[in-house]
Amino acid sequence: MATMYKRVFADVLDIAAFLNACRDHAMSAVFVFIMIVHTSVAVTLPAKFIGPSSILGGVWAAAVLMCLAYVAIKPIATLKAALAAWPFIGLGLWIVASISWTVTPYETIRGGILYSASLLYALAIAATFSWDRIIKLLAWTLLVLLCLSVALALIAPQIGQMQGELAGAWSGVWAEKQALGFHASLALLAALAMLWRGEQMWVWVGAIGLSLMIIIASRSTTAIVMTGIGVGLLTWFGLFYRGFAAKLIGTWVAYAGAILAVPLSAYAYEALLTVSGKTSDLSGRREIWDGVRALGDMRPELGWGYQGIWRGEQDMISPMQWIIDRAQFAPANAHSSWLDAYVQLGSPVWCCWWFVWFGLGQHFWFVAMKIFVYCPFARAALVPSHSLAFQRPIWQCRWNSNGF
Repeated sequence: MATMYKRVFADVLDIAAFLNACRDHAMSAVFVFIMIVHTSVAVTLPAKFIGPSSILGGVWAAAVLMCLAYVAIKPIATLKAALAAWPFIGLGLWIVASISWTVTPYETIRGGILYSASLLYALAIAATFSWDRIIKLLAWTLLVLLCLSVALALIAPQIGQMQGELAGAWSGVWAEKQALGFHASLALLAALAMLWRGEQMWVWVGAIGLSLMIIIASRSTTAIVMTGIGVGLLTWFGLFYRGFAAKLIGTWVAYAGAILAVPLSAYAYEALLTVSGKTSDLSGRREIWDGVRALGDMRPELGWGYQGIWRGEQDMISPMQWIIDRAQFAPANAHSSWLDAYVQLGSPVWCCWWFVWFGLGQHFWFVAMKIFVYCPFARAALVPSHSLAFQRPIWQCRWNSNGF
């Protein structure tokens, strides 16, 4: 009889272990899906085959529902993580409040829903996923997307190219070559982090080589600069935590690099522009910044509303016309995190970021991981795209929960 009970108990434990494994795999699958959504591949890749379609909007709805479902499963963990992510809770409340003064209520409401759903999901992920798990899933997801981009270039090159502006440029599974270079840079940094862990080293050495090849082939200067900064910072922090001698060497190398960078940027400015392929106005960015700054100064206290100005290129009375007049074209965003935040939500949003970077928030984040993630995600803090909703909050809440 005792033997029978032991067998039954063992079977129950096996079933419980199986169910737990299924649950963990399901959680990882949801995370990967959200990751693919925020890279925009869930929309851009089907659009390359079937063209623009309103059906693809269902991807965002599915992502929001998955976010809310996951939060419903982990309510206590989400609440605990929220205590460490209070600056972003405040940002979310300010976004909701901006509905009352935005110039495009529909865009602000939609953006607010996406931000709120993603923030709640980020809080749950921060409390339940370890950094190892997040980086591993990120690295594998991006590696698969890069392999798909290469496959498109070999099998169906026309599908893997940009169709509108810069037609013919290689963009892989993304709509723009800049996005290809950006995600290749992020994949390289994630692969480097996995390589330092010492697991499946040959896989990640190959991933680093593939990422470098794609960054160069994409001809995205921003991605090249971003990769250099990210690798440099990761290397410095790697040395910093390996003992006194390595810490000393790393500090002096960083100091010497900073000392050399100042005169190089001052006296070899034209040469740097030539090498980078940029013009003195940074490919029109200076004009964009001037227009965004002027528009933001008109409403410095409140801004124009979350995602309130970047859909008005066809409307002659839209605030975006101020930017178009300066830049002589319709930019997709401000090409500056701080200016984009300022023009959309006013100067109060800077208080949120101040607390995260310099105020009480600095007690909640782990510096090496903060630098690692912020380098590739430095394009914009509040860019007017759906990808924001499934992007930055996850990383910030992960840092905060570590410290909390």
